[in-house]
Amino acid sequence: MNRYRICLGFLIVLCLASCVSAAARSRTGVSAAVFLTDPAGARSVAMGGAGVAVPGDISGIFFNPAGLASIDGTVLMAEYDIRFADIRKSTLALNRRIKNGNLGVGFNHLQTGSQDRTGVTGAGATAQPVVGLGTFDAYDFAASVGYGWRCSRNINFGANVKWIRQSIESIQATAYAADLGAIHSMNVPWFDIAAWGLAVTNIGTQIKFMKEKEDLPRGFKAGIFLTKYFSQDRFNILLDIGRRKDANIHVNAGVEYWFHRTLALRAGYNALIEKSGDLAAGLGIRYGKISLDYAFVPFTILDDQAHRMTFLFRF
Repeated sequence: MNRYRICLGFLIVLCLASCVSAAARSRTGVSAAVFLTDPAGARSVAMGGAGVAVPGDISGIFFNPAGLASIDGTVLMAEYDIRFADIRKSTLALNRRIKNGNLGVGFNHLQTGSQDRTGVTGAGATAQPVVGLGTFDAYDFAASVGYGWRCSRNINFGANVKWIRQSIESIQATAYAADLGAIHSMNVPWFDIAAWGLAVTNIGTQIKFMKEKEDLPRGFKAGIFLTKYFSQDRFNILLDIGRRKDANIHVNAGVEYWFHRTLALRAGYNALIEKSGDLAAGLGIRYGKISLDYAFVPFTILDDQAHRMTFLFRF
């Protein structure tokens, strides 16, 4: 038990160090591979992107691999959504039980679609834009392999490694990164289940396009997960707070109510401190081993919205 507490203490120190480093070097908008910060799974999205402390969640492979530890059986998750400006995202994740934990793999693919190519003729005051030069495509991709294991009755640890590729037409860049996380169960009055979790994400190499190098969106996140049972129903509360290298402190909060383990209603809020945030909502339907989750997310700044759907199959 002592060695697990030492590991947990080390992870907390790592989170604090990441926070201090992010605060010291933060320059909003300069991180590369920002798609890595996008919440995975319509369930988490509908609850404002919260979920770092949720145990037994296959989507943890993308933001806290400790969530893999307590998954029962094998789960396949698939997500596809179409956003504004023809942006399309695909997500796939799968786990396999091994000894006292779960091995997981995950894939993220973001396709921005065709974009107009432009150029410039002349120089200085005589420079003129040139249009009609055709189009080009761009995409982001990440492949992750992680393992979450139960260290004791109350403590889960997790770690993953990921390979990241970004492409703009024929120009490509590659980076490597890792995530570390923990989830600790606790006792909270009135609630039947309670846990807190933390994770340090995207610790890795810089990504280089031609001569320009940029850091990955390294950050940390801490949160709580609370559950209260009402006969056959269940009410969940989630709250996360974190910081990334390229952003200020952000808060993610969500609630979820399950009716007889069949229908779930969800709502959430995602915001940066000192800036307005976006509300989100969604629902989940479960029938036997199959689940379907839906999330609606308005983008107030862009006056647009996104609809996300996730399919889960347990076997």
